[in-house]
Amino acid sequence: MKGYISNLKKMLCNLFSSLWFAVKPQRKNYIKLYRDDEEKDENSPCRDLKRLFIAIEVVPNEQFMAIYNRLKSHTTKLDKISWTNPALLHITLKFLGEVPAEKVPAIAEGLRFACKNLSPFTIDIAFVGLFGSVYNPRVLWFGVDNAEILQQIHHSLDKQMRKLGFPPHIGNFVPHLTIARINKIDNKKRFLNYVEQDKTQHIQQFTVTEILLYETKFKRGVPFYEKVVTERLNVCI
Repeated sequence: MKGYISNLKKMLCNLFSSLWFAVKPQRKNYIKLYRDDEEKDENSPCRDLKRLFIAIEVVPNEQFMAIYNRLKSHTTKLDKISWTNPALLHITLKFLGEVPAEKVPAIAEGLRFACKNLSPFTIDIAFVGLFGSVYNPRVLWFGVDNAEILQQIHHSLDKQMRKLGFPPHIGNFVPHLTIARINKIDNKKRFLNYVEQDKTQHIQQFTVTEILLYETKFKRGVPFYEKVVTERLNVCI
């Protein structure tokens, strides 16, 4: 019964939030944002909800930025592509969505338990990939070589978060960094040829020493991520 009431409250909250944005006088400013990324107005009835995800922060080096900028330079003014701000780069391990603020301590505890036997480890960002098809590419991303450790962490987090009522991940977990979201490419063949040239480029190697719980926030319609919890990895197992 308690779970039913909780779900009903969340459904009503989401409904009120949608109605709130429907009547905002400058609604057109929000059309370009993904529905899941709608900014919460300071007077919104759901302002106590936090949009959370667990991830690894990625600070790009010169090689990373060289490939990023080269791919970006191959686009034209006719293309409609949203490039990820390099300051926001990360590898998502578990997306949680809209969460009541009072649930954060339990999430932090689950994160701590999932990471308790982890030591710092190395990640190789080693290739370029696309979600979608060659006819309709949707997301440009950088992939991780030898991703078994990230898959293990993801499964451990999935298990811990399920105890708190979060749904499990559906489908294969593919660790990656989203580089750009593609709405339209004027010359797909030309762009895909350039992507193919960088497909197997080694991009960056770095050591992971902490895993973070982030909250997505907005300032004047622009998203940014705030660190809510930092779980530092053990020096040794």
